[in-house]
Amino acid sequence: MPQSALTLSYIIININPVFYLGPLQIHWYGVAYVVGISIGLWAILRYAKRLGIDSEHVYSVFWWAALAGLIGGRLYFVIQQPDLVNTYLKNPINIIAVWNGGMAFFGAIFLGVATVAFVSWKRKLPIWLALDIAALFAAVGQIFGRFGNLINGDIVGYQAGTLSVQPSAVNACALPSSAPCIGFVSDPHVVPWATLYANPGAFTQNDVPVHPAALYEIGMNLILLAILLPLLLRLPRIKMGLVSVIYLAGYAITQFIVFFFRSPVSQPFTPFLGIDGLKQAQWTAIFVLIALIPYYFLLQRTSRSWTKEAAEALAALQAERRRQAEEAYREQQAASAEADSTHHAHELAHAAHHAEEQPAKEAADDERADERERTNHADEDAHEASPEHAHKAAALEEYGAAAEYTDAMAAELRTEGIIVSTPASEEASTQPEGGSETRKKPRARSKGTEKRASKE
Repeated sequence: MPQSALTLSYIIININPVFYLGPLQIHWYGVAYVVGISIGLWAILRYAKRLGIDSEHVYSVFWWAALAGLIGGRLYFVIQQPDLVNTYLKNPINIIAVWNGGMAFFGAIFLGVATVAFVSWKRKLPIWLALDIAALFAAVGQIFGRFGNLINGDIVGYQAGTLSVQPSAVNACALPSSAPCIGFVSDPHVVPWATLYANPGAFTQNDVPVHPAALYEIGMNLILLAILLPLLLRLPRIKMGLVSVIYLAGYAITQFIVFFFRSPVSQPFTPFLGIDGLKQAQWTAIFVLIALIPYYFLLQRTSRSWTKEAAEALAALQAERRRQAEEAYREQQAASAEADSTHHAHELAHAAHHAEEQPAKEAADDERADERERTNHADEDAHEASPEHAHKAAALEEYGAAAEYTDAMAAELRTEGIIVSTPASEEASTQPEGGSETRKKPRARSKGTEKRASKE
């Protein structure tokens, strides 16, 4: 194909939205966002340094704002979907599936602006200046994010013409097997900058070229950034916050224009106030433009220019905060060391006290043991002196009830000189002798029984 024909050719995009690094699955959409965030951060760090603002201030706001932007952009996209209930509410995992595409930048702006203002107020930073720096980050970052949409094919416009020849017949890039590649096909019946997605993994599956709505948005964002840069360079001489007003107004206007080219398949019309020809994002753009009117008047009343003196005051505040943080850290370390020392001293004192008390405790334990032993001896003496046991044993022996005595009871009576037979003693009395039968020893008699027998 002649080189001159490329300028009048529509574009074939045959790139899978997903690629692999070994077992790792990576989405081009995510790569585009990482690149956009990284370059946006680099831009605002350089700009903040130019204004005399320490990078620590930038980071203290940036991370919260970036997180809020991702959350707000995704949620605002989700709530606009016509299949909100079936696809998202019934399957909540789809709400966070940003790797499949789907971010509404207006949602990122709304939650991001609120977060930047709150965090800046909390950290006593100039709110209007923080919003200006955030506008620079958004204007730079979103340009790269749209390249992810361009590869995915999730932001497309209306049909941009009718093919007069099949692209696969004149360009091999139109064949799915030739991915990844970008090809060009000259066709007088198609808009020269139209796009056709040939990869089976693309979000858009069609055989006709469409208007590249994502590319249109990239072009408009570049125009907006070109307008903002001179204002950013003049910021020390203009009021803080003016850059953010112009960015928000410019972005709303670009969205209102670009959505006239967006296909109603992904962005259906939203009837409102009797008007049927506008999409939801266009209505949002109108409301943003209306809200910017009081925003601008508030800025005029509360904002001022960013001067060298203000930068020096902010630097002094930062230095004071660092000094206080270091002092608090040293005090905390000293308190911790003192607490450790006190705890160690208590442990030593407790060990010494325990060592002193141990002999006295052992002596007291010995004394209590001796006292218990004396008490037991006294009880035994009293028990032996009781004539009641002898009388009871004799009566039991007389009636042949000695078997009811246990070994413990018999042992107790033996201390009084009374011999009583028990089942255990009877069993023990049977011993084998030679091969003869076992014999039972005669039951021992008590003294009382012997006396009665002699009288008889």
